[in-house]
Amino acid sequence: MILDAKFFVFILFNALSACFLSSVSADFIFKAFLYSFIWLFIIYYAISFIKNRFVTESLKSFILFLGVVFSCIDIFGSYYFHLPLSNELGNILFTTHYKESLEFLHAYVYPHWYFVIGLILIAVGSLKLFSLIPNKPIPLKNG
Repeated sequence: MILDAKFFVFILFNALSACFLSSVSADFIFKAFLYSFIWLFIIYYAISFIKNRFVTESLKSFILFLGVVFSCIDIFGSYYFHLPLSNELGNILFTTHYKESLEFLHAYVYPHWYFVIGLILIAVGSLKLFSLIPNKPIPLKNG
């Protein structure tokens, strides 16, 4: 199993999104880092059994994409509205009319386009930075 740059960027963004919460503590950031590491390690371990390299890289890229998108939504919501990505936010988004959602986007998200672009640039830059780390297989001994 190889922990590549995508693995570390996913964990970085998850820990970064935990830093933007209104009631943040070092203990909470450590737990977010630890839980994301454990869950992603289990997922990578399961993916390592797939022999097709294209499928494994596609799954890793898809997981990274979802993680970065949801982390960016979490950071944006926590920073501007003090409302992290949660069930309450999901209920608000899914129970509103689509015209109200578009008005919300035009009123609050579009004026802060630089924030969204900054998060995208951080994601790309961190992916480039972590890609400089050589990928070494982690030997897992059975039994």
